[in-house]
Amino acid sequence: RRVLFRSIIGGSTETQIETKFKGLNYSTSVYVGDIAELRQYSFKDDFLEVGGNVVLTDLEDISREAMDHYGKARGQPFAAVLKQLRYFAGRQIRNVGTPAGNLATASPISDLNPVFVATRATLVAESLDKTHELPMTEFFKRYRVTSLPPDAVIARIRIPAANPKGEYIRAYKQAKRKDDDIAIGNAAMRASLKDDNVVESCNLVNGGMAPVTIMAKKAEEYLTGKSWSH
Repeated sequence: RRVLFRSIIGGSTETQIETKFKGLNYSTSVYVGDIAELRQYSFKDDFLEVGGNVVLTDLEDISREAMDHYGKARGQPFAAVLKQLRYFAGRQIRNVGTPAGNLATASPISDLNPVFVATRATLVAESLDKTHELPMTEFFKRYRVTSLPPDAVIARIRIPAANPKGEYIRAYKQAKRKDDDIAIGNAAMRASLKDDNVVESCNLVNGGMAPVTIMAKKAEEYLTGKSWSH
């Protein structure tokens, strides 16, 4: 018995794998890669808003531009995005892959998703008559399942600029080889410190450790209120 699926296609980097190797059959596919509104970006006072269908190669350039726009301290989230993109799949995939496809796929070893969660980004989804603002810290529910409403599409992602005073963000990836390889494990970490170096808040996010991109909540709770220097 053949199970039929419907899909919205951007770069098709995931659906082609499912079709070729998993035998899935998409009865209806809608290509959205040429919709200009989904490929725009803009610099707001406190965040970068990037279209869900911006290709990852362009996201590299946008991240560099954001680092210049916001400065070194405020631009840390975009430096983390750029670092993860450097070894994200291969250049051919980055030329067609998109943030929206990456998020909707909800891979537990995605290199970008830990950064979106750790920086407390917001996903903006659109349905026919409603706009949904979905916090990335609550987006991944279980393996390949997200909080995206069934009638909505991912339109934009809002990535906050860092607080220039006392906020630090870093991202990491470990794979068997440097280039064109999926992660064994990856991580993105954010810590916000008060003037006396006490941790005001933090997010420690890991990929490859669970069926979803996951926050180390017990470690976050332990560190909050502790002095960074001890």
